Amino acid sequence: MKRKGFTLIELLVVIAIIAMLMAILMPALGRVRRLAQRLVCGTNIRGLGTATMIYANDNDEEYPVAGGRGDAEWVGANENTPTEAWGSTQQDIEEPDRDDVTVAASLYLLIREADVSPKQFVCTSSDQKVYEGLAEAGDAEPYQDADLTDLWDFGESPWLHVSYAYHFPYKDGTGRARPASTNNSAGFAFIADKNPWYDDSNLNLGTPESDAYEMICALFNDGQNPGNNEWDSISRYLIQVANSATHMREGQNVLFNDGHVTFENRPDVGYQSDNIYTWWTNNGQLEEERRIGTEPEDDDQSIEIGGSEDTVLVNDSKIPT
Repeated sequence: MKRKGFTLIELLVVIAIIAMLMAILMPALGRVRRLAQRLVCGTNIRGLGTATMIYANDNDEEYPVAGGRGDAEWVGANENTPTEAWGSTQQDIEEPDRDDVTVAASLYLLIREADVSPKQFVCTSSDQKVYEGLAEAGDAEPYQDADLTDLWDFGESPWLHVSYAYHFPYKDGTGRARPASTNNSAGFAFIADKNPWYDDSNLNLGTPESDAYEMICALFNDGQNPGNNEWDSISRYLIQVANSATHMREGQNVLFNDGHVTFENRPDVGYQSDNIYTWWTNNGQLEEERRIGTEPEDDDQSIEIGGSEDTVLVNDSKIPT
């Protein structure tokens, strides 16, 4: 009896069906993977919130602030300032009270005093890697074998090891500091995924909508009110560009002062719907800019915290603003 095999046409049909099934399933699998990464990042942030509360319980209800409350200045986003980590030299180990610190240095206090692992500061969907201590930076003896709790920061490049933004705890452009504490309201946001404006791995959207946004601003400056069609043409861009890049611009995990973490599709979840990633200048700033945000034009020292409930979440970056 003659065996009948598949014909070439039949094989091609089977291959085509398999290819179509793969094309249908792959996006769904990718979506599931992103959701899993989002959940892991949210769990990390929730754990950091618990550690922060433990830290505050032992420190007069105050959240971690490196370099002294009200005295330190941020250097993480300025290429003209030193990036050496606390603990990278003997002097830093012996005299850790410095005035020029990174945002990561404040978060590192959770490793020193709240038993947090460096792994908890890395989101699986980001390009950061877990900090392993000075040895990885090639520092000379005897500091390369120092215990993590002997150090004061995530190495010489903390932006490589921290995936999250923290409420700005240092002196702002007015010389005043408003660090977060348990005294802030329950809805106060103080940790979230990375700030898109201080993220050197940030994707450049470069879409035509950005030109439309400039047109809207020009209309406002000329005293004209944009129409509905003009707003619709840029609404997607406004939301995407202001979201953290960590989760495909779909939103960001945000930790609030009552301890709960939610994934927010928009960044305007602060006090009075303010954007948690930008500061409200109140100098001709558009309502939509205050809620959604635009790239800061000034350097980090121009940040101005508008009040005890004004959230401004920032992170260190190797690229200055």
